Amino acid sequence: MTEKVTAHQIREMLAENIDGLSKVDMSTMGLEVFPRLMEMLSSQQECGECKAYFDDLIVYAHDVRLIFKGTDQEQKRFLTLTEEAMDHLKKRHGIIPRGHTKSLYLFFASVAGIAAGWLIFFKLLSMGDPVRSAIFGWIIVVIPAWIIGIRKEKKLKQEGKSF
Repeated sequence: MTEKVTAHQIREMLAENIDGLSKVDMSTMGLEVFPRLMEMLSSQQECGECKAYFDDLIVYAHDVRLIFKGTDQEQKRFLTLTEEAMDHLKKRHGIIPRGHTKSLYLFFASVAGIAAGWLIFFKLLSMGDPVRSAIFGWIIVVIPAWIIGIRKEKKLKQEGKSF
């Protein structure tokens, strides 16, 4: 890796080889995050591990068919490398994929909202049936969590801590 690579350049490399692949296959293999991951690895040139992950993964940008038409081992290798690279970025550099924080906020808010709605509206206030109570609690909690998640994502992006 001698120069920085942009997500746009990776997308162009993928587009050259992507004909005939379904969107489901591409989503399953994580190709929607792959260009941003490669750009982030490329920008972390001072880190030897990032450079090694970039060098290992760039092969797939040049020939994406290796992932789909290759052996199962090749698919597993790609998935393992991308997971390890994202884990490295998160643990070593504090950089996470875009949407990750918002997803966590929404997940935990959903669970808390359903439980709180059921507990408060059905058990304590004896209002309606348990399903409506859970849905009402979910709605009340998810909207603020979504807004908070968006704000956190924006802050992370401004700090250069998301890709």
